Amino acid sequence: MSQLEHLMRLMSQQDWAVYGIVVLFGLMIGSFVNVVVFRLSKSMLAELETGKWSILGARSKCPSCEYTIRWYENVPLLSFLWLKGRCSNCLATISVRYPLIELLVAAFGVLVFWYFGPTWEAMAYFALCCILLALSLIDFDILLLPDALTLPAIWVGLFINSFELLVPAREAILGAVCGWVTLATINTVYKIISSREGVGQGDWKLAAAIGAWLGLNGLLTAFLIAFLFGAIVGVFLLVVCFRNRRAPIPFGPFLAVGGIIAIFYGLDISNLYLEWLIYGG
Repeated sequence: MSQLEHLMRLMSQQDWAVYGIVVLFGLMIGSFVNVVVFRLSKSMLAELETGKWSILGARSKCPSCEYTIRWYENVPLLSFLWLKGRCSNCLATISVRYPLIELLVAAFGVLVFWYFGPTWEAMAYFALCCILLALSLIDFDILLLPDALTLPAIWVGLFINSFELLVPAREAILGAVCGWVTLATINTVYKIISSREGVGQGDWKLAAAIGAWLGLNGLLTAFLIAFLFGAIVGVFLLVVCFRNRRAPIPFGPFLAVGGIIAIFYGLDISNLYLEWLIYGG
């Protein structure tokens, strides 16, 4: 084996080792995302009027029997497999959603590391993916988006882009303002027409957060994806599932998917759309 081949093989091995570390880190963060989603959703339902948020605090417990989960029963992914998806105390079934979220966050980590390399930019995008995932799950579960996540997300996005880490500061500010104003305007028009709310204020803040992180181009892509997917799912629920058209549908998950896609393809998709409007519309 030549020295060049040996060096390439060594680099390949190192890459696998780095990706392994990324996966382990992602699984741990995914476990934390599960905790945030569960505790914050529970807090919003039980203590919304008090303004108390219990994201951190007591150790995790089984929702069925209140058994305190031991540390070795809370190892990301492995514990679920070892326990065969059941509580060790009461044998209640553990939702498969928990390991799936851990795997999804690990996949986000691998994807951003592969796409952006070992950079601060990649870390920022990974954090945004986790925030969007947590918010989409909470909105899906309880039809609410917590200020405890959306508002800090706006300010963190503006802060990191004051150093132009992801987009220029001016674009971040314009993105945040346009995200908020766009959905607020849509809600106002819808309310005038139908006499009821159309887009919740949590969605305004989520759109503002996406704009603060990704700027106008990223926000435009997130909107395009969100409205397209939202329309498709809405029609499917009405026509196929015979769902009441007045039944609320969470918009946060669609915005979150749009935001995640915009991380990787925001500029390309927004440019294609603008070209279509100018030359093909």
